[in-house]
Amino acid sequence: MLGNSVSSMQNRMFSVFLIIMLPPTIVNSVVPKFYMNRALWEAREYPSRIYGWVAFCTANVICEIPAAIVTALVYWLLWYYPVGLPTDSSSAGYVFLMTVLFFLFQASWGQWICAFAPSFTVISNVSGLLISHGKFPEMMT
Repeated sequence: MLGNSVSSMQNRMFSVFLIIMLPPTIVNSVVPKFYMNRALWEAREYPSRIYGWVAFCTANVICEIPAAIVTALVYWLLWYYPVGLPTDSSSAGYVFLMTVLFFLFQASWGQWICAFAPSFTVISNVSGLLISHGKFPEMMT
C-alpha cells in the first residue's frame, strides 16, 4: 500500500506503465494457436468451401474473449487495490473497464497480426528481391 508522497505517486504511475509490457507475451501465446488453427482450416474447410476466411477469423477472435476477460479481472485485482489507487466505485469501475478493453484489444491485435502476416511476408520478400536486383537503386543508398 503506497502512501501520498512524491515517490509513491511515481511508483503508482510506473505500475500503470507495466500493463504496456503485457501485449508481447499475450500476442506470443496467441500466434502459435492461430497458425495451427489456420493450417487446419486451410486443409479441411478451405478446399470444401464450408466457411470462409472471415468466419474463421471471427471465430478465432470470439474464442479469445472469455480468456481475455478472466485474465483482465485477475490482473486488475492483483494490481489495482494493492497499489493503493482510489477505491471509489466510479474510479475503480472505469479502470476495470479500460483494463478489460485493453486485454480484448491485445487478443484481437494478435489475431490481426497473424491473419495478415503472410501478405506482409510476401510484400517484404518481393521488395527485398527488387532491391537486391537493382530495381530500386534509390533505396540502395
